[in-house]
Amino acid sequence: MNPLKTNSTIVAINLKNSEFWEVQRVLMKKRFTNDFIVGNALKTMNSNCENLLPTYWKKSLEVALADAEENHNASMKYFAQKGGKAVKEDALQKYIITCVQLNSKITDSQLLDKLMNQMDHDFINDMEDGVISFNNGNGKIKNASIAGLKDRLSRAKKKVSSR
Repeated sequence: MNPLKTNSTIVAINLKNSEFWEVQRVLMKKRFTNDFIVGNALKTMNSNCENLLPTYWKKSLEVALADAEENHNASMKYFAQKGGKAVKEDALQKYIITCVQLNSKITDSQLLDKLMNQMDHDFINDMEDGVISFNNGNGKIKNASIAGLKDRLSRAKKKVSSR
């Protein structure tokens, strides 16, 4: 075997190895700046120790950080997809806002009286067992708790006063 050829092969392998670990060092520094990634990586490593896994099955710090970063990126992508969906006001909330615009000092009991008067019209279907059934305007019937009227009224007052 030619010693020069073997030596050049070893040098090439060492060069590839040092390039790989230089990239990994940069990635590890970047990952260490995110507390969420570091926390998840440490949880993984602690779990490996607590479960008494053999050493060859345990994740190294680099692998645990890479997995935690991958999970973090997937979570952020999921939250970003959900972030653009604003909660729309239902027909009951719109009616409550209208009532507040007419009388900003309306109480929850006065609002309940107004809603009971609305049962004669098409808007409110039924009020029993602490639940209001109403048409949501799109043909669907929704239910809302009478106990939740206070919160709905508070949100309406906040919205009207901010305009």
